[in-house]
Amino acid sequence: MGEGADDQGASGHAVGGGVDATTLALVGMSREKADALGEEQIKLIAEQTKLARLQIEDLRREDGLRHWSMRVRHISDVMKLAFEFSVAAILLAIVVLIGGAVWGAAKKQFAIASGLDLSFADRAQLAKVSAPHG
Repeated sequence: MGEGADDQGASGHAVGGGVDATTLALVGMSREKADALGEEQIKLIAEQTKLARLQIEDLRREDGLRHWSMRVRHISDVMKLAFEFSVAAILLAIVVLIGGAVWGAAKKQFAIASGLDLSFADRAQLAKVSAPHG
């Protein structure tokens, strides 16, 4: 009695619960059709396995290429930063040289004008003469 109840409960559970379409289809088909379906599934699994292996190889190659690309991009960024610092240093040196020349010329003109014990009108005339013509 216990065995019969278990069998009936199991089959009742299978039919009422989680029986999938493949199981129902296999129950209704012949042995030859079931074997053919099994062989098709084995072929499909083999093809999927082959595809997965090819994808793994491709991802490995792509990973190596991506690491190389990231390394090149990093080196390029460092070189660009060094170039920008060089340009900034050159421009700063040019500004300092121009500022020094202007400062030196202004001090020199002031030294000439103050060393000559000139009147205000004479100093204005000297500034006009020493100013660049434009």
